[in-house]
Amino acid sequence: MTVHHEEICELIKNLKTGASSGIDDISPEHLNYRLSPGHPFPAPIDECIKATVWFLQHAKDYNVDPTRIAVVGDSAGGNLAAATAGLLTFDDRYRNMGLPKLKFQGLIDPALQALDFLTPSYQHGDIFLLTQDITTKFWSWYLTGDLRYAEAMKTNNHTCPQAHYITPVFAPLMRSDLRGLSPAYVLTAEFDVLRDDGILYAKRLEQAGVPVTWKNYESGFHGIFSLSVGKASFDVGRKCMNDFIEFYKVNL
Repeated sequence: MTVHHEEICELIKNLKTGASSGIDDISPEHLNYRLSPGHPFPAPIDECIKATVWFLQHAKDYNVDPTRIAVVGDSAGGNLAAATAGLLTFDDRYRNMGLPKLKFQGLIDPALQALDFLTPSYQHGDIFLLTQDITTKFWSWYLTGDLRYAEAMKTNNHTCPQAHYITPVFAPLMRSDLRGLSPAYVLTAEFDVLRDDGILYAKRLEQAGVPVTWKNYESGFHGIFSLSVGKASFDVGRKCMNDFIEFYKVNL
């Protein structure tokens, strides 16, 4: 499993050691991939797919069942988890390696497209923590390593000779056919600019016949999943975490 943020690592630790978890054989793997702007696309996804393939191939060396491996990511990590699942499913370089299929892909507040920054969630969720202004800067950094497209993205007036933003490895929502992907857990929050990315992906997965569990939290905001423990925790954050734990127990 690839995860991001210390809080999510704590979740995996609790699943593994909690007396009431009912899970004794989880082996979490935390991937520290290179980040933009210093390392723009495709460096982060290249490292994620390389690490995932390696772990799938060597899982038994760590007493891990290779048929019970999932990828999970939060925010930008959700993008990379979805892109990794897509590469394993559709790219012949990996499809022909005889690798076991991922048990599921966990997409927490995922950033899945860089084409439309005027969706309803961008217009109405631009209030807390992650705003349209911040998001367009992150996408421009990931695309180019600088902010050359950040302002144009705000009005959907961005163009790029490479057009990475319409390729599914960069933006998984752009994939035309999702049939065959691993089952998905998609978490969205009502007051998150990325909410509609997750909703659209969940709906398209469902239409493609991919098993999908979609959870939307009406009082949530971007990053609420991480705010489930400690002094800064929220009730909705604990609800997010508990729901995922229950899914995890049944599906991994």
